[in-house]
Amino acid sequence: LIKSGKLVPDGLITQMVYDWFLEQLDDGALVILDGYPRTVRQAEIFHKMISDGTFPFRVVVVQLALDDETIVKRLSSRFVCQNKQCQAIYSANPDANMMPEKEGICDTCGGEVRRRKDDVPEVIRERLRIYHQHAHPLLDFYNRVGYRVFKLDADQPIKKMLHQFEQETDGLAL
Repeated sequence: LIKSGKLVPDGLITQMVYDWFLEQLDDGALVILDGYPRTVRQAEIFHKMISDGTFPFRVVVVQLALDDETIVKRLSSRFVCQNKQCQAIYSANPDANMMPEKEGICDTCGGEVRRRKDDVPEVIRERLRIYHQHAHPLLDFYNRVGYRVFKLDADQPIKKMLHQFEQETDGLAL
């Protein structure tokens, strides 16, 4: 499913997240969920899961805003270390200045660096189509249940984006 750009079924992905939380539960830990929840149903289940007191989490929702063609360009230039303990990210995009020192070799662990099979333009565009189908209803859900949504411009250097996040969340203790 993932390799073709499709979503993993709601129940399966939510059970995986729930099981991971049970294994990783640590009071005070900061957890970043990237790409989950992706559907309103997943968000409803997740909201119920964290609202019942099982997990001591406070939720902050961040939406990274970037045009589709920039996303396609960035993801189709992405390379990942194949070592499951490392998974360092590299980019063939010359503007990113993120290539490994030795081609195909991870700077961090010496593992093999390869492009992900789903990081090809046609699969990325399918993932974006599905994202756009779910994004607005998902953001509406977050607003309806009281989560504040922070929208950040992702077409700027990371340090500037972090500064924007700090400015917008002033007083919000993470």
